Amino acid sequence: MKAKPTFEHETCSRCGGSGEYSFNLRDGSRCYGCNGIGYKLTKRGRAAQNFLNAMRQIPMENFQIGDLIRFDGLSGSKWERIVSIEFMNGEQAGYVNRPDLQCVYIKTNNIVITGFVGTKYTKGFTAEEKQQQVADALKYQETLTKTGKQRKQKLAA
Repeated sequence: MKAKPTFEHETCSRCGGSGEYSFNLRDGSRCYGCNGIGYKLTKRGRAAQNFLNAMRQIPMENFQIGDLIRFDGLSGSKWERIVSIEFMNGEQAGYVNRPDLQCVYIKTNNIVITGFVGTKYTKGFTAEEKQQQVADALKYQETLTKTGKQRKQKLAA
């Protein structure tokens, strides 16, 4: 059974919510309209989902040892626990002509992530923190118009 979407959504008009459409050898009968999940987020729902995703991404320099970081590589996404963090200038990181760059070197047991200060990655949060983030995103969704834009506030007289 498909998980119920968190944000405002509508049933896929192509497949009627089944997630299946016409058969082809590459993808079977997966509906391309909804990518096989049976629904699409509305513009308000998409904006709220983007708001939630943005809340869960933080700059590399704000991570701490022990935090979970999501690494999106060629073989897919995986969560890794940070074991060390180093800060270095561009010259130390191998950018000989750019000593002014500020770089972050994050190491886990399996991978090394090198990036510039300000580069954002997704952080792992506790279940309670995730619940609060979803609640905040739902409140944000309520402030949006049907087009996914922020409602204009009336000025107090």
